[in-house]
Amino acid sequence: MLLAIGALACALQGAPVWAHSDDYFDSHPSAHGGQTRMAGPIHIELVAQGTQVTLYITDHAGKARPSAGGKAALRLGDAEARIELAPGPDNTFTGTLAAPLAAETIVVAFVQLAGAETQTARFGKAPAANAREHHHEQH
Repeated sequence: MLLAIGALACALQGAPVWAHSDDYFDSHPSAHGGQTRMAGPIHIELVAQGTQVTLYITDHAGKARPSAGGKAALRLGDAEARIELAPGPDNTFTGTLAAPLAAETIVVAFVQLAGAETQTARFGKAPAANAREHHHEQH
């Protein structure tokens, strides 16, 4: 009986977090017109316009997570080129690239919000248009 009560208490402590796959994000418009990826407890949206780059950080429910006190960087392509980003207003990190991103460039974002572990996300070319399934994975 006590074991059942303990299991129930653990189950009720927090609702399950549902995760979206890259295919899901690539088949749905993002909030700012960029590419979105899941990274642990956050979503990261990468928006590159010319040489300006912005990361938008939200939780799984779409609520903005403040960037103040955090750090972010991008690694571009296979090269070890690393660009540090500065916390911007609200839930953004911003920076300037040496040149606009080519469509085939793979970008890896490293984001550490204040008091949290570093999360990483990989961005690149969107998958083929037939990848339109909505997958949920419980974690």
